[in-house]
Amino acid sequence: MVNEPSLGIFAYTISLMNGVGGRKGWQWISILEGTLTVALSLVAYFVVPTWSYKAKFLTEEERCHLIEKLQADSDAGTDQSFQWSSVRSAFEDHLVWAYSFLFHGFSFVQYSFSFFLVDGNPQCCCGFLGVRNGLGVQPSEHTCAVYHRCRK
Repeated sequence: MVNEPSLGIFAYTISLMNGVGGRKGWQWISILEGTLTVALSLVAYFVVPTWSYKAKFLTEEERCHLIEKLQADSDAGTDQSFQWSSVRSAFEDHLVWAYSFLFHGFSFVQYSFSFFLVDGNPQCCCGFLGVRNGLGVQPSEHTCAVYHRCRK
């Protein structure tokens, strides 16, 4: 699995292509990382099995053992067909709605901090802005907020 600092270094390296082909560095980042994402998703579509009984890397004994475990632990081992009544019951379940609001509420706050707290404030964090952010040298947004608040 590729971690975030590696992707930051990759993005920084790509951004050095600024001016190549008449495109800006950020455009090259979008093009190349997007192309890589599409290529990997196409490979994953054909390589990753959709269900455990279709996994080619398992032996028949392992496949049977896995299906037995899944059936014993939950309903994940059962073969279910799509039914609109199941969709309706999911929309009527109050726990689904509560989880959705909680998840999106927390995500909204987290992404608001991540995207706008540091980059939107040029006085914050001694000028750690732009491409240098992707190199992993930027302090966390919480440290940045405390630093900026204490400077006033």
